[in-house]
Amino acid sequence: MSRACRSVHPSQNHPSPLFHFFTQLGGTVDGEAEDDAADATDPALLLEVMEAREAVEEAPPGSPALAALDGEYKARAAALVAELSGAFAAGDTAAAADAVMRLRYVTRIQQAIADKE
Repeated sequence: MSRACRSVHPSQNHPSPLFHFFTQLGGTVDGEAEDDAADATDPALLLEVMEAREAVEEAPPGSPALAALDGEYKARAAALVAELSGAFAAGDTAAAADAVMRLRYVTRIQQAIADKE
């Protein structure tokens, strides 16, 4: 879980506040698996991620399809940040952890889009 928090902001030299929050809740840092399958067990989420990556790979650089994907994933990121904020406000750590995991996937897809542009 803490790795998921760090990967939301991979360019920072210091872990995000979420990292500290989840490690205080008992999340681990050492020995965490590095693959996506270790974090997500929801088959629907894994399928969605695979389909999104395929769509990014198939979209030509600078194409309207890539621009549409970019807009879609910016909106998803904003919605997940709002969901995360609500989970924190409600004290729902399970929902916050789930939102962080999904935000990590969205961030990776956004990075793939940016790399292709």
